[in-house]
Amino acid sequence: MSKHDAFDETDFYDDGFEEPRRSRWKHGEQWWSGRVAAAAALCAVGVLALAFTLFDATREGPKAAAYPALPSVVPPPTQATEPTTAAAQAREIVVSVVGAVRQPGLARLAPGARVADAVEAAGGLNPDAEAAELNFAQRLQDGDQVVVGAAVTSVTPVPPAPKASSAPRPGPVPAATRAPASSRCDCAGGSAGGAAPSRSKQTDVNTATEAELDIVPGVGKSIARAIVQYRAAHGRIRNLDELAKVKQVGARRLQKLRPYLRV
Repeated sequence: MSKHDAFDETDFYDDGFEEPRRSRWKHGEQWWSGRVAAAAALCAVGVLALAFTLFDATREGPKAAAYPALPSVVPPPTQATEPTTAAAQAREIVVSVVGAVRQPGLARLAPGARVADAVEAAGGLNPDAEAAELNFAQRLQDGDQVVVGAAVTSVTPVPPAPKASSAPRPGPVPAATRAPASSRCDCAGGSAGGAAPSRSKQTDVNTATEAELDIVPGVGKSIARAIVQYRAAHGRIRNLDELAKVKQVGARRLQKLRPYLRV
């Protein structure tokens, strides 16, 4: 390689253009550096503004839309108390106890109670009560009525005194004209131990009121009410034997009442 062809680095830097070129490079470098710094500052400001906006929106939370005030609504009463009330009512029954007891009236008893419980709740039986006519083991239901009858005191009616008459006393009736003992009929239902009242003085069980039946010997208020209720339910009573079906009467009591009643 010749001397002229060799590249000398010093010759390049010794050129007269080297100094102005360096000045231009330095100026361009400063210009770009300023632009980059400005862009970086603007980005930082934008990031800070965005961060502040997001933080402020998060701190305040979403605002609820305003709606007009609505009137308060009272919920209708529920029926939750009805089963409770029904259950409370199922825990007791109410029965009526009347007649020959110490404290007649309504008695509240437990379900499955018997007549004995109702009588005990009414204070017990009176001394004149007919205990034999009661079924103390009978179970009661709500709305039942226990009627306790009183013992009937047998009263033999006194026949009216015969009126004085000037007519001669008739003699004995011939045996041929008498009716056989087996064919005689005690229509009034009286016993052989005493004379029965006349039919006009007997009480008609089909037309008598409860008050009229009450004054009949051996009847009383409870039996009089039972006869009126039976008559209203079954219609006209055809014969006195039908009274044995009336509550509290029975066959034994009916025999004592026959002299005073008629149909």
